[in-house]
Amino acid sequence: MNYKTVFSYDVAQEFCQASTTRLRLLSTLLRAYLRKSWQRLLGTIFHDLVPFQVKKTAAAFYTSVLTAELLAWLSINNRDSKVADFVAGSGGLLVATYRRKRNLLEKEGKFSEADHRRFVENELLGVDVVPFAANVASATFPMAK
Repeated sequence: MNYKTVFSYDVAQEFCQASTTRLRLLSTLLRAYLRKSWQRLLGTIFHDLVPFQVKKTAAAFYTSVLTAELLAWLSINNRDSKVADFVAGSGGLLVATYRRKRNLLEKEGKFSEADHRRFVENELLGVDVVPFAANVASATFPMAK
């Protein structure tokens, strides 16, 4: 597959400056009120703002939070599992994976900063061909903690 067209397309160019400013303000306000729903909100924004033709070309479709959580809980049975998501999108599966691994660790004892660091640096990998999606995932993932 030739990813040149995917990498060369600037999704941000589709938004006018006024829309971008409003989105930043809206996201700041909503973050304060919807801390637990932030991941879902970012995924929805990602999915709704990317033009359909871009989503179709890049096969960029949002995985719901419930689906990501279900996948993580069904597939991860060991807190030391390593996970790679090569179509990370808004980071939903990585966040669900982090939560599942943390849950398994908390059943055995206490979750520490060292565990968090190990998860992030050595056990979870997210990649996406769409740079905009990678930015959304970068913003979403810290909220898993």
